[in-house]
Amino acid sequence: FRRVLFRSSRFQHLPIMALAYSYTQDVRYADSAKKQIVDWLDHNPYLFGVNWASPMEVAIRAVNWIVAWQWLSKNFEDDELFCKRMICSLYDHMQYLEHNWELYDGRTSNHYLSNLVGYFYLCGFFEGIIETGRKRDWCYRELVREFKWQVFDEGTSYEGSTRYHLFVTELLMHAFGLAKAMGIRGVEAHTKRLERMLIFIAWCKPTAKHELLAIGDDDSGSLLHKNFFHVEVLTGLFYKRQGSLQGIRRYKKFGLSIMKCTDWHITLRHHAYKKRQPSGHFHADIASVTMAYQGHQILIDPGSYVYTASDMWRNQFRSARMHNKIGRASCRERV
Repeated sequence: FRRVLFRSSRFQHLPIMALAYSYTQDVRYADSAKKQIVDWLDHNPYLFGVNWASPMEVAIRAVNWIVAWQWLSKNFEDDELFCKRMICSLYDHMQYLEHNWELYDGRTSNHYLSNLVGYFYLCGFFEGIIETGRKRDWCYRELVREFKWQVFDEGTSYEGSTRYHLFVTELLMHAFGLAKAMGIRGVEAHTKRLERMLIFIAWCKPTAKHELLAIGDDDSGSLLHKNFFHVEVLTGLFYKRQGSLQGIRRYKKFGLSIMKCTDWHITLRHHAYKKRQPSGHFHADIASVTMAYQGHQILIDPGSYVYTASDMWRNQFRSARMHNKIGRASCRERV
């Protein structure tokens, strides 16, 4: 129930409604968006309730409100009271993030990166309204630091999950795209590593038309609605530009070897871990294999099942026996 509330309160549907309004000029889209925001504000006062419990959720909601605002602001401006409520709430989002960074033991994750991207968007939104220059510059420096810390030089996320790599790529593309739009210098210095992140995604896709395979944890997270604004769209364009990727590629630090040819896509998971990496999204999957033929998956990584409802089921889906491998653990469990 808590996760369902989180998903709807991310407002990832709002930019889609805003885009529909932009194309059609049908005020029903704008009116519906406004009513949903007002309803949320009425039932989620600042710092009360489940929708103020997770900084990552606060950051994602802020980004989706800001993106939608770009298309809906002209319609919203006719309602001064509503504009004030929404802008004040976005300022509350900014204050919340400033005091609730998801920092634990130094092994930061996509949560902290989400906090920073949301805060970066908020700095851009409030530029010219309040003084955000110093905060914006700090946030950008922190984004660059996390980029270098969380992404290996081979272009893979250090959380060890392909789906979380996809999410992290999306976050960073938004961060550097926004930095470029703000006129921040030095963004081009990071494009090579971002490109390597996209190449890794392309290698993890059985074909250009299929989703990348899941290895490690997977909660299908995204910043904006994945069917309309997801990084997969950019990856698809990159994939076509590069042509068909074939051969063998080993990502030593991520712990994955990939073989791609015309029909077959095969991966082998191997050991790769350093103490600075968070271990929360890893599975007991060393020496496990995935296999797909013409994009149809034959051997798969089953994912995580659920995150919160049952530790027993989550741990079972992470276990060695749930993966396509031969080893002591799996043999013993079969006996």
